[in-house]
Amino acid sequence: MTAKQPDIELTHRYSRLEAAELLEMSVRNFDRLKQMGQITTHYRKANNRPFFLGSEVLRVWRESY
Repeated sequence: MTAKQPDIELTHRYSRLEAAELLEMSVRNFDRLKQMGQITTHYRKANNRPFFLGSEVLRVWRESY
């Protein structure tokens, strides 16, 4: 995970790949965070795809540092 705070828009919706890239971690490690309940997953109404709010991604980063 990156030691420098990532540039994240708090209200933006990020895919799991985008969120993992912002945190500079693998998608597999990001999925582990999701499975452990450390990040809240939301789902789009139109296609039921998961997304993560920028505020949640930033919270996960802050809890790590």
